[in-house]
Amino acid sequence: STLWLDFNATTGNDIELKISQLTRWVVDAEDRGLKYGLRLPQRSIQPNTGAVHYHQCLSALALM
Repeated sequence: STLWLDFNATTGNDIELKISQLTRWVVDAEDRGLKYGLRLPQRSIQPNTGAVHYHQCLSALALM
């Protein structure tokens, strides 16, 4: 199955907390070997797994 980590699914109004929560979800999904995608307000990263995908998602979050 595919897991979507969505900016709009995070809680609160503080953007830094939302980014932190998404980062935690990315780390957890990667640690569990899940196939996951990332939906951000201005960007969407298609579901995948592995180190390249992991770093792509973390980089997108860092640049928000």
